[in-house]
Amino acid sequence: MPKIFQKIKIIYQDPNFAILFKPAGLKIHPSNLQEKKLTLVNWLLKEWPKIKNVGDYPEIRPGIAHRLDKDTTGLLIVAKNQKTFLKLKEKFKKRKIQKIYLAWVWGELKQKQSILKNYLIRNKKYALKMAIAKTKIIKSKLAILEYKTLKIIDNQSQVRIKLKTGRTHQIRIQFKNLGHPVVNDRLYGFRKQKIIGNGQLKLIAQGLGFSLSGKSYLFEI
Repeated sequence: MPKIFQKIKIIYQDPNFAILFKPAGLKIHPSNLQEKKLTLVNWLLKEWPKIKNVGDYPEIRPGIAHRLDKDTTGLLIVAKNQKTFLKLKEKFKKRKIQKIYLAWVWGELKQKQSILKNYLIRNKKYALKMAIAKTKIIKSKLAILEYKTLKIIDNQSQVRIKLKTGRTHQIRIQFKNLGHPVVNDRLYGFRKQKIIGNGQLKLIAQGLGFSLSGKSYLFEI
């Protein structure tokens, strides 16, 4: 078993879904049918073979109800059957799933707590990155998050973040836009940034809260 697979942890599971801890450095799924890199999907198919038919595009991302960046660590929901997948998909669409993140960002934020709203688009020069549009334009998507500073140590602010939307890289690009990129962010960080510790991106998907089939769930790490 690959070493990175050994870092995956099952936080909770029942016949309908599972909550996993995804380590940093692990991609959720391949980009296309030809790509055969080690991904979380490889692990899922070995752990729960029946999941191969679950999802909108099960050939590439079976059971995946939402995603985390490759460099982000933390909690992830996986649907074990199509009925649960569709329920979770609808909840994410209607923003009925609470998503909490913990991040360390460079510097001291002027506002200790605030709500950030930006329209995001793909970076024209680098397709893997997002950019912030000055105004709403075609293909832009609104990204909203709420943050609160918890503490400040060594020119780094620890912030608790509640996501209101689920946009690609929305935490990373929005804090970069404030002039306070996430620590160890090689994609959106300062050009001459200091890499600290083990170099891992200081961004954790810390909490998930939702209701399903009449039950309420809250998971935190």
